Amino acid sequence: QQSLRAAAELPEQENYDGIHRALLSGLLANIAQWQERREYLGSRNRRLQVFPGSAQARRSHKWLVAAEIVETSKVYAREVAAIDPAWALDCNPHLLKRHYSEPHWQVRTGRVMAYERVTLYGLTLVDRRRVHYGPLAAADSREILIREALVAGKYRQPPAFLKHNLSLVREVESLEARTRRRDILVQDQVLFDFYDQRLPADIVTARRLESWLKEQPQPDAGLRMKRELLLARDPGAVEDQVPAHLEWQDVEFRLSYEFETGGDSDGVSVTVPVALLNRAPRYLFDWLVPGLLREKCIALVKGLPKDKRKRLVPVPDYVD
Repeated sequence: QQSLRAAAELPEQENYDGIHRALLSGLLANIAQWQERREYLGSRNRRLQVFPGSAQARRSHKWLVAAEIVETSKVYAREVAAIDPAWALDCNPHLLKRHYSEPHWQVRTGRVMAYERVTLYGLTLVDRRRVHYGPLAAADSREILIREALVAGKYRQPPAFLKHNLSLVREVESLEARTRRRDILVQDQVLFDFYDQRLPADIVTARRLESWLKEQPQPDAGLRMKRELLLARDPGAVEDQVPAHLEWQDVEFRLSYEFETGGDSDGVSVTVPVALLNRAPRYLFDWLVPGLLREKCIALVKGLPKDKRKRLVPVPDYVD
């Protein structure tokens, strides 16, 4: 208490920070955070006020430390001084409690990051500070790396094996769009298991993965997938039913497919270069690829007047 009074009497040019950091190391239980209406939240959820006779009673400090905390008609802090809560982080690290939340993959740095909250006696000193999560939870970080960076393809500069695998996934997704099915590509868990069985337990960052790849006798370390692994079922022969091009005389128009029910691009779209517009007859685009003809016929029949439609039920069987 005498030291705190002496510090308060020193001129401003004296080492305020150094003196109060030294005092703080023995008064960690007496720190408090400003709330409202001259009220502070102290350690262990105590509500207190600065003693009315103090010179600091009329001032509002975001954080303060008190030489003593007494309880009379209210709980009062006596002999107080303003502090920076960051000073308490170095005083006694063993008293701090650290909480981590929202681990996530950061593409830019190639690491798993999380938000850290540091508390002391229930008071939050640091909130939502980003920290590297790999050294804190290696197993969880490795799983996030595999699911986000490798399976989902969120990798800033993908290695050769990942470019190959993602290309295969896009091919199978294209098959799903062309056949209008969602059961051809395997579940993400199959892809996760593939990488999980082949990557060492200490790979938690993109940099470590790239270093490990350089150490392997084979460039891709057996991480290239085969197309058969990605197929949950045999798609069958789709080229004749849903071709990639529409041929007209000596011209080929590129076809693209999208499976998004109700979307503007749902179905099949044809790309016609401007220079070939005069060579493409309108009626050509009223036709449809064989694989989508059945759905078109069902829609046409369902759009008939009721007196005609009721003679064509069940519609799918009639169309077949």
